[in-house]
Amino acid sequence: MDVYNHFIMLLNRIIDSPRKLLFIVVSLFVSLSFISGVPFIYSDGYCYYHIARSIHDHSSFVSPYQPEYFDYKGHVIEEYRGNHATVCSPGTGMILYPGITISKLLFNEGTIYDDYFKAFNGHSFTDGLSVLVTANVFAIATIILLYKLLREGGFSHRVALISTAGGYLSSYAFWYVFLQPSYTHTYELFMVTLSTFFFQRYTLSKKKKHALFAGLAIGFAFMIRPLAVVPGGLFILILLYKRNFKATLLLILGTVPSGLLWMLYNFVSYGNLISSGYREIRGEHFTLSEFNAHNVLLSAERGWLIYSPLFFIAVAGLLILVKRKHFFGLAGLAFVLITAIFYGFWPAWNGGGSYGSRFLIMLLPFAVFGVASFIKWRPKEMPAKILLLIIILTTSWSLVIAGLYRITPEYKIGNKIGGYVITDFLTYNFDRINTSTSLKQLADSIVADFSGGNSIAGILIGLSDPVLRIDERDSTETKIRFLLPPIYHSELPEHIDLIIYDDFEQKIFYGKLFNPTDQDSFTILCPDICTQSGNLTFEEIPDRQLALSKLTHKGFFLSDTNRYHLFYVRSGNIQMHGRPIYLKNDEPNYIINIPSDAVQ
Repeated sequence: MDVYNHFIMLLNRIIDSPRKLLFIVVSLFVSLSFISGVPFIYSDGYCYYHIARSIHDHSSFVSPYQPEYFDYKGHVIEEYRGNHATVCSPGTGMILYPGITISKLLFNEGTIYDDYFKAFNGHSFTDGLSVLVTANVFAIATIILLYKLLREGGFSHRVALISTAGGYLSSYAFWYVFLQPSYTHTYELFMVTLSTFFFQRYTLSKKKKHALFAGLAIGFAFMIRPLAVVPGGLFILILLYKRNFKATLLLILGTVPSGLLWMLYNFVSYGNLISSGYREIRGEHFTLSEFNAHNVLLSAERGWLIYSPLFFIAVAGLLILVKRKHFFGLAGLAFVLITAIFYGFWPAWNGGGSYGSRFLIMLLPFAVFGVASFIKWRPKEMPAKILLLIIILTTSWSLVIAGLYRITPEYKIGNKIGGYVITDFLTYNFDRINTSTSLKQLADSIVADFSGGNSIAGILIGLSDPVLRIDERDSTETKIRFLLPPIYHSELPEHIDLIIYDDFEQKIFYGKLFNPTDQDSFTILCPDICTQSGNLTFEEIPDRQLALSKLTHKGFFLSDTNRYHLFYVRSGNIQMHGRPIYLKNDEPNYIINIPSDAVQ
């Protein structure tokens, strides 16, 4: 009993000490960055990396020539108006720029053909690490601001602590620190929180400088995600309602520098001061014929309140604030509804390949205020312990789903655009448990399904994937270069299967690459003929139609005219990179179809 009492006393001392809690938070972030932090840039992250690199390399928002990492850029970088521009807003790239600059001072050697990390993902290890560190700094600063927002809003230390911890853990924001640190969500959340913090300070102190600071923060939030300007608009309406005209003017003036910079970015990138890269480059628009606001909030396919049920309490708390005529209540509810309606008209309303409801992460400062308000002014019929239990259970629900993301490949339960719900996660993993005959088999299955990218710890213990990199620098031949990671302990396959389709001659060749070793290079193509090089052999096959699943194959263009199509048959954990053949999301297969009248 004495041991238990001493433990409770120690726990209370830690809980009641903000400095000790901050030390624990920082320690957790550092530890999780090592264990689960991914120092690689994927998908949308290349938008912001390209902006940062363009600023560093060319002192511009665009690149005048095709960057070395172009093969890895996914759907977000295109040649447009003679430059290589992105479809995204510039704010996140500007935040990443200082870290990228430091990275280039530390390491700027090698190419995608001879440096493992560049061959694997298009950028150096130090570039990825700088992005991960940047995300950690902004995330920790956000947590501090959320806590201080509640404390200065009149809530006790423990209420602020519970609301901040529960809200942040329920929002899936941490996965955008550790798994996708180059995405916007960590940075837009920081800026919206910072703006809200300063606006509250103005309402409490009436010091005009805080209104200006709120405007500066919301202006930069707009450069990260344009919809993040909504809180600023709501703050302006509140100030006008209270006839605080000077503060209104200062808040608006604070947004001007970012607004001008945003227009400059648009002009340089797209030729228009007010524009959208998604519309200009990709022709994507909001679809007014479809209304999915209810799905954004309540769908089992990443609905905000389903994946994060703690926010039911947040909404109830905001309603309480409306009754108490607190500006946070109406502003928070309006922000929720505007965001849900806005993204309800976006074709990928569920956020595509995302963790939780990612478009609503920036609502967190209002959500934690709502949770804190419900705790403070909860119904008399609800005991404090019952409410605490509900908060723990709802937060745990979100944490379980977040954990399942790490061990459940999306392609096995649906697709990245959608098509899967929470029960798919649960069913897949329950089936895994039921079909495993031993703990070792269960563990091996989990390791094989590990998703979200390799961590720093994984790199150090040898879990990185070898890379086959297509090299077309020599116009007379194309080569495959094989690169092993710095630390690697697994066995390599005896051979790797390849398929080449000659679109000019209408022929299909099947090839095998035997026993590759580190830094080997193999000639796979010479002009007008598929040939043999050392351990690489090719043989023409009679097949005239092939449907190659993108789950088991990866396609690449070869030659300047894209005459040849190379298909890599996925083998173990080996990755292959070159100029990818992109399929639409609803296209499951690469199709080769040689007409019956083609000359052989």
